[in-house]
Amino acid sequence: MPNYTIALAVLGSCLDAGQQGHLEGLIRPWFDAINNSHNPPIFARMNLDWGQNASSAAHSDLVIYFVPSSTESVIAGSPHFHGGVRTDLAGLTLHPPHANGQAASEVYVSEHNGSMTDMAITVFHEAMHNQLYLGDPMHSHGGAAGSPGTVPNADNITEMARHIRTRRHQWTGGWAVYQRLNADLDSDSSIPL
Repeated sequence: MPNYTIALAVLGSCLDAGQQGHLEGLIRPWFDAINNSHNPPIFARMNLDWGQNASSAAHSDLVIYFVPSSTESVIAGSPHFHGGVRTDLAGLTLHPPHANGQAASEVYVSEHNGSMTDMAITVFHEAMHNQLYLGDPMHSHGGAAGSPGTVPNADNITEMARHIRTRRHQWTGGWAVYQRLNADLDSDSSIPL
């Protein structure tokens, strides 16, 4: 039985180790509930891996980027993104159809005003967008699928369990986009630091 790996990619220093541990403690039970909704479980283990890089995340089942704010969106830097990033959102997911069929999710840390519970709900919400391949129509499903969402409900867990076996190819270019964005900011003397 395979593992299911979620790469939790902190870009910049927007979450410290204590915040990462707190966030993991909030989201792990929800993902474990997905896994354990079948007997036997769907996967041997649900791995939550922090500190990934592009090469190791390429083997992950789900990649979620944590960026300081929507103005530092890595999805907006994806060659497959067409559209603007709304600054009133707590996160964003890019999903096909595009030429390469890759999905990507990101969470904007500053939009949560320090609330780890709200951020955990956003992580689950964006994971649902990523795995279910649903855009705005998902928001009518309630629980964590809502906008704004609440903690995942039984229907959210069931819906994720139904789709989690479907491999969604994840875009791992977020690290390069973030490095390029910050290199551009550092080299532009017209932008006050």
